[in-house]
Amino acid sequence: MTVGAKLHILVSAGATREYIDPVRFISNPSTGKMGFEIARAALAAGHQVTLVTGPTHLKPPVGAAVISIVSALEMRDAILEAFPACDVLVMSAAVSDYRPSKRAHHKIHKSNPSLTLELQLNPDIIREVQRKAKGQVLIGFAAETEEHMASARQKLENKGLDMIIANDVGGKGVGFAAEHANAAALFRDGAEKPLGVVTKARLGRFIIEQAEMLVERKRAGARRAWRP
Repeated sequence: MTVGAKLHILVSAGATREYIDPVRFISNPSTGKMGFEIARAALAAGHQVTLVTGPTHLKPPVGAAVISIVSALEMRDAILEAFPACDVLVMSAAVSDYRPSKRAHHKIHKSNPSLTLELQLNPDIIREVQRKAKGQVLIGFAAETEEHMASARQKLENKGLDMIIANDVGGKGVGFAAEHANAAALFRDGAEKPLGVVTKARLGRFIIEQAEMLVERKRAGARRAWRP
């Protein structure tokens, strides 16, 4: 471990559910495994972990402070509340981009041959966090089925991240609900590190190792900038 002091690492995991009515929702196949592996790696390295997770069947890592949420709005609120106390944020959750504009209070019954569902954009959590950041390390994910490197580069710059994981979820045996990820790490300084197909446990350890180094660099830069 490169950082002498224990860090507080905030991790988001899993999918969100955006309910249409009490029994139907919009979601995605994320199980939360990637985020849970990041949390385990952080705990194994001796760090304090807060894990904000959507619905999942996975057992939370022992030692993590777990905050369970359902919707993207709930995840936003939980992340914004926990963020000021953290040193590192890893946004690995697959947060729904949209939610229904109106949620029915009762089950919608079949009455017409078609149904039009109006959606509205969910908040971009990491953009909101970036505006409130005070030296924290910000790590994001770009899960794509094509052009994942180009998408990651754009998100890295547009969202002011220190590092982003380009995550190709379109291949066989990788991505959502799989044991492996096809990934590459991209950094703010322009460096890129292809990782290829790795277990999510190994990727989690890599992310924590990089987070430690990024924290150390930021702290060293702050010390150099402050001259009495």
